[in-house]
Amino acid sequence: MKVPGKIPKKAVKPLMEYCKKLGEETGKPPAEVFKEHLELMNKHADYFFSDPWPEKLDRKFRFSYEDMEFLEGAESYEEEWDRFTLACLRRNISMEGFNSLGFTQDNRFHGGHWCFKCSVCRAMELRRQAKLIEDDMREIEEKMKCENPSLSTRKRYEHNKRPDVVRRHKMLFVELKFYEEKGKAKGKSCNVKDEFKCPYGRKSEKLIEKGWVIYTVWQHIHWYDCFENKPSIIDVTSYEDVLKALGDGRWEKIEKEHKKYIRKLDAKHRSSSYRCKL
Repeated sequence: MKVPGKIPKKAVKPLMEYCKKLGEETGKPPAEVFKEHLELMNKHADYFFSDPWPEKLDRKFRFSYEDMEFLEGAESYEEEWDRFTLACLRRNISMEGFNSLGFTQDNRFHGGHWCFKCSVCRAMELRRQAKLIEDDMREIEEKMKCENPSLSTRKRYEHNKRPDVVRRHKMLFVELKFYEEKGKAKGKSCNVKDEFKCPYGRKSEKLIEKGWVIYTVWQHIHWYDCFENKPSIIDVTSYEDVLKALGDGRWEKIEKEHKKYIRKLDAKHRSSSYRCKL
């Protein structure tokens, strides 16, 4: 049975061991970390101790309605992180003890669930790819200056000069510029990948929102470049032209065609599945 301020006896030791590990990572005394967790539990006792502790853990993939309601009640970014920690703790305590591995997994998965949409995370990946391209180009150019460049060097040089490769590389740099400029990722980086520990605090919500919008735009543009780039509607190698197309109706035309293409594929797939069943 849940009693305010009380967790199952079997959960105390593993929770203290977890706090010791966390203390080593953060530089805080384990006793202080453990005390902070207990204070957090008592602060939100109406939520944390609201139901009897289960005999065994039966963690669902998603947070419960009660968990989500609790999380949405946060009035500041700091409180949001505290509530998220509590929700993850609550999901991993039973009469059998405290599941520290499950707690860590919840933190990583649910905390980073939206980060893949963040403009900063996407910009970092595109920067990495852009650097690889630039380094490769620079290396090949230097090797081609030799009196007798090797066959592999000449082939790589010729490959990099192919129109389709040049086009693909330019597209990547245009996409990166969209995340940097319109996604507000310029000058930003993040190795946390946890919405609740984001170095940009509340700005994480806007960075995720902007990142998702740009990602959606570029899904349509990539499709257009691969399947429908005839005649040319947008110059996908020009940041200025892609930006202009978003306001003059050309991008909407591509979006419409892409969605029509997806519907046809879905219909074809459903028809194929039906015949297989027969």
